[in-house]
Amino acid sequence: MKDSIHIARARRRPGLWRWLAAGVLLLAQPAFADCVLRQATPKERDYIARLQASLLAALPAAPAHMALTASPRAHVGSLCEDTAEGEVRASALATYRYALPQAEADRIARERAQLEAQIKSLQALPPPLKPEFDAIEAQRQEAFRDARRAEKAGDKALASQKYKEASAFEEQGRAVRKRHLDAVKPQLEELEARRLDLPPTSGDLHVKLEANGSGAAARNQEAELRLGALPPPQGFRFKVHGVHAIVAGPRGADAQRNALLAAFDRARLQALIDQPLPQEPPPAAWRVGPAPVAAGPAAGSAPTPTPAAAPPPAGAPANATPAPTPAAPDAAQMAAEKAKEAANKLRSLFGR
Repeated sequence: MKDSIHIARARRRPGLWRWLAAGVLLLAQPAFADCVLRQATPKERDYIARLQASLLAALPAAPAHMALTASPRAHVGSLCEDTAEGEVRASALATYRYALPQAEADRIARERAQLEAQIKSLQALPPPLKPEFDAIEAQRQEAFRDARRAEKAGDKALASQKYKEASAFEEQGRAVRKRHLDAVKPQLEELEARRLDLPPTSGDLHVKLEANGSGAAARNQEAELRLGALPPPQGFRFKVHGVHAIVAGPRGADAQRNALLAAFDRARLQALIDQPLPQEPPPAAWRVGPAPVAAGPAAGSAPTPTPAAAPPPAGAPANATPAPTPAAPDAAQMAAEKAKEAANKLRSLFGR
């Protein structure tokens, strides 16, 4: 029965995802490895193609104010000579671009400017220390001028002495400033942390969806989703035991990282675990599109008035319907056309 199933599968014409995954498999072999590599067996090649296709298709659709600006790519772990057949680790990688709505970007810019002003004000010397610092600075400048005059007069000994005095006064001034900065260090660190925690108005979020990975804990500025067994048990073969999704992004972009992580279809990921992989995965939810731009007026603001329609030409009926505006090219259709073109190239590469 199993043989008949394999024969039926072999006779099916490979779909678009299989062609794409096969092409990725050719390009995704690691250039460097810490072991002696071996070639994948025919059974492994088929499994790797199905696994990579499933991982690529399981990447999430871009949430609001985000876009997937380039096609995701797949990677397969090294197959070493001592790696058992079917011990396959693979991942799908993608970069999403986000841009905050204009109202939110303006609010953050105002908050950042306020924090920077507070930091600058706190760094300035207070009245009790300012006169002391100014007196030391005046002595430093006077010693420096005396050194220059002695230098011009050819008195090297006096010039050297005055330069040393100027350096000593400079160190005294630094000590005064350091006393102040040490006193306000906790407040400065708190303000600086708040400034750094403000999200950039735009940035990149890097996504990795891995099957049978090591399950290493997420690091700073990463959000993660774990399903199944990570790491996989010893001796696993031709099966997904666990998946690990990681979203990494700039400091302060916690909300954006969490939104992208929440966009993963957990049920779809769970269906990959301990189950036979399909010949072709369900359609992907993501689409490649242009980078997002800052949105217009914030919600609740006055709507932009719609321009009045132009009057009909002279002699035209009063109820004449204006000609429809040509629709902009559909981004999904454009992505499908690009994928079809890539598949055709791969077919020619495989001689099919």
